Amino acid sequence: MGLDLGKLMRFSGLWMVLWIACIGSPLWAQDAPDCEATLAVWQVQGAGERAQCYRKRVTIRGVVTIIAANKSRFFLQSPTAESDGLSETSDGILVQTTPIRPLAELAVGDLVEVRGRVNEFYGLTQLEIAGSNSIETLDRRRELPAAIDLAQVSLEWPAGANHPLERYEGMRVHLRDRRVVAPTNYFDEFGVSITGSPAYREMGIEVDDRPDLAGQGWPQWDLNAELLEVDPPELGRPVLQLPVGVPVNVTGAIAYSYLDYQIWPDVVEFDGSAISAYHGRPVRPREAGEFTIATQNVNNLFDTVDDADREDGREEDYVPDDEAAYRLRLQKTVHQVHEILGAPDIVALQEVENAAVLFDLVLLLQESNPNLKYYPCLLEGLERRGIDNAFLLRVDRVKNPECFRLPGSYEATYLGPRDLFTRPPLVLEAELWDGQRGQPITLINVHLRSLSDADAQRVMTKRLEQAIMIAEYVQERQTTQPEVLLAVLGDFNAFQFSDGLVDVVGIIAGTQDAKEAQMAPVRDLVEPDLLNQAGLLDPAERYSYVWNGNRQLLDHILTSSQLSALVTDRALGRGNADVPRVWLTEDHGAALAASDHDGMVIYLRLGEG
Repeated sequence: MGLDLGKLMRFSGLWMVLWIACIGSPLWAQDAPDCEATLAVWQVQGAGERAQCYRKRVTIRGVVTIIAANKSRFFLQSPTAESDGLSETSDGILVQTTPIRPLAELAVGDLVEVRGRVNEFYGLTQLEIAGSNSIETLDRRRELPAAIDLAQVSLEWPAGANHPLERYEGMRVHLRDRRVVAPTNYFDEFGVSITGSPAYREMGIEVDDRPDLAGQGWPQWDLNAELLEVDPPELGRPVLQLPVGVPVNVTGAIAYSYLDYQIWPDVVEFDGSAISAYHGRPVRPREAGEFTIATQNVNNLFDTVDDADREDGREEDYVPDDEAAYRLRLQKTVHQVHEILGAPDIVALQEVENAAVLFDLVLLLQESNPNLKYYPCLLEGLERRGIDNAFLLRVDRVKNPECFRLPGSYEATYLGPRDLFTRPPLVLEAELWDGQRGQPITLINVHLRSLSDADAQRVMTKRLEQAIMIAEYVQERQTTQPEVLLAVLGDFNAFQFSDGLVDVVGIIAGTQDAKEAQMAPVRDLVEPDLLNQAGLLDPAERYSYVWNGNRQLLDHILTSSQLSALVTDRALGRGNADVPRVWLTEDHGAALAASDHDGMVIYLRLGEG
């Protein structure tokens, strides 16, 4: 991780280079270290992202600061007196046995010399050793270097510079008096924020993921340098299933895994009472004369039947293990619809396996309240798991419904024979009924291509063509029926702004700016524009999903100008995105963890007849 003088000249100019040459500088700033000598940790870490002596065998001297529970790995740090004292270089490093084996007679506080091979494991610098024979203990019970207080570090990240936490890689750190800002995920990590504020997805391409696109004019997102994942199992500590809001103190070492900076903790202190006290938050009750329309991704709502030609057997982790588990998932969804979303007049659902599951849900909803009767609508798509879009319509509030797939979507292809929509948009034409008259409304329920591999050309093409086909249908309806009350709603798998690749929501709404995405239609397809109701929420409320610790808005309700004029309010229910993912299969209260997405509701009043 040596200093690149060419880069130094570009950033600091010739005068800086001459200044260094005249007054002298530490060895690390001028030359690569002698890899045959015994080195301090900072000499190996250097000032760049890649280690010095890369893939060479070296001997490093330092103090053992943290040891994994199985003693197969530990963190080593230069004693305070032997640090170079420079902020650009890290004093810590991970030491990893390969193959994995326990290290005998190793203790925190040992001053040791370790001989091994320098490597970068997906960006994390580590010293790979064979075992205890690679370690010589020089002294014991040394005082540990003071932990870096992360609340005091700078998060400034100039263009072209290293991530601001790179300089602390491998070093002891602590973060105190913070609250969990992202719940424990499928990888047993929970999120904390150095600043204490939650981290939100912002416009642009992920700068770490596509550095080749830097400087080409597309908007870029820095992944929120203040966000850290805490990953206890990396050092053999117990998994902690924590919802958002739990107070924590964390002490550990800075690590890096799959483009994310993390704390691998030695100690996590938390308030357990805050876990049991967590509860969901329903949307407000409707007022007299209001109608409500909702969207809810129900996250793989499957039965236990193994259907032919579908990937829905019990070996799949999203299929319930038994009937009891299936009933629990149904019951959670009932409470989500009934309690959290307030029994909307129309609910657009995504990720329902089949009509039988939807009918089971309708029956349970009626059992929960005999007056709550829904009419179901689901049409099978082409998705290999079998998940489909569906509608629930209150029979007392919605009349004359007609459900059909978006015309042409079932047969549409892209890049040759590939299906454009494995989950074809489901169109509903119906009337909202106030007891005296009906108001026609058209809803388009979407579940678009996911963000997995979003920067791959084939995926960008699919997302673009999906958005164009929906936008063209919206425009056709607005042109032929300008008075129509129309909404596009569902899981767009896209943000309220451009991701720098394809602005899916902007294309469908008619608000896209071609300068903000690599792929875009040659012209604006929708006029007048649709209004994204989620964009009118309080900024702190603009998230329906949490990924890699970042809050993001994937679920939207886009309304035509005629419908927008009738909307009185909008809200997101809470109790899904903010809770640990394992709660999806556990009973932590009826209205918690029905899905990994929070649902959204809009309120409207019909105009004068």
